[in-house]
Amino acid sequence: MCILIEHKPELKGDRYEAIFSFYFGDYGHIAVQGPYLTYQDSYLAITGGSGIFEGVSGQVKLRQIVFPFKIFYTFYLKGIGELPEELLCKPVDPHPAVEAVPAAKACEPHAAIANFTN
Repeated sequence: MCILIEHKPELKGDRYEAIFSFYFGDYGHIAVQGPYLTYQDSYLAITGGSGIFEGVSGQVKLRQIVFPFKIFYTFYLKGIGELPEELLCKPVDPHPAVEAVPAAKACEPHAAIANFTN
């Protein structure tokens, strides 16, 4: 959920107060909150988690690629154990043309994490 706080025409963007919940299928959720800026990278605080993310803290970096649909997220996690190999992968470079493969868009089991739904 995002609430518009300030329009910044001189920066060609906006400042929002944001509350996100990132869903990782059977692994759980990560909850974040903070200022989301569409004109520069933003860092939101991790406020909690469930499943393997219980007790997590840290922050999430948001890099705007194409407003409002493409954002590149980088998670900086503290306070939890090693993550499963499935969640540790080399990300693609952020670019406006990057798209998920059709199998991932369809949430096919071999292309998404366990019990991830759209």
